[in-house]
Amino acid sequence: MNDKPISVLIVDDHDIVREGLRRILGKREDIEVVAEAVTAEEAIDLIETHQPDISLIDIQLPGMSGIELTSRAREINPDGEVVVLTMFDDREVATRAIRAGAIGYVLKSTANRQLLDAIDAAHQGESLISPSVARKLVEYLAGLPEEKAAPEQVALSEPYNRLTPREMEVLKLIAEKLTNREIAGRLFISEHTVKAHAKAVFRKLHIDDRTQAIMMAHEDGLV
Repeated sequence: MNDKPISVLIVDDHDIVREGLRRILGKREDIEVVAEAVTAEEAIDLIETHQPDISLIDIQLPGMSGIELTSRAREINPDGEVVVLTMFDDREVATRAIRAGAIGYVLKSTANRQLLDAIDAAHQGESLISPSVARKLVEYLAGLPEEKAAPEQVALSEPYNRLTPREMEVLKLIAEKLTNREIAGRLFISEHTVKAHAKAVFRKLHIDDRTQAIMMAHEDGLV
């Protein structure tokens, strides 16, 4: 019988969230929090050092996103697993996290009930995905049409509500397949400013480029 505790790394940039997670994990004597990180860059060093059984990663991180960190974590610690803990109840974000290598996807709103089960499942090589997200993934895989809200409602929902009005304008014009020069002319701003806004959009939506922005905006019904 293996009495070694399940080693866990917590990656979240909010002190109060990390404190709450420590409290939840502290209910179990067979789980040990070996380290905590505020940024993805800090987490990479800690993953290399501790090789945790489970890396508990928030998607919304300063700098490198949690999705990119998930991919890096799987590369540098292939024997460990990643459980994503996030506020994003979104099929597209969940799909990208799973493709990056996450075995679990737990919403912060349900962490008190599901986090320990997700860690146990991940430690056994199994998946636990929050039910509301799992249903969206099943409907997507079944080819069922996703219910679309009106564009103005989409703009007010996660993760689009993180964008400023100008960033939203830039995103919509990117979705119309306008070039940076064309967007600059349309909005009467410089190309440099367009690039800065686009970079902010990609970071806040956890996407990598214009192609993903176009696909995401159209799939979600933003345009």
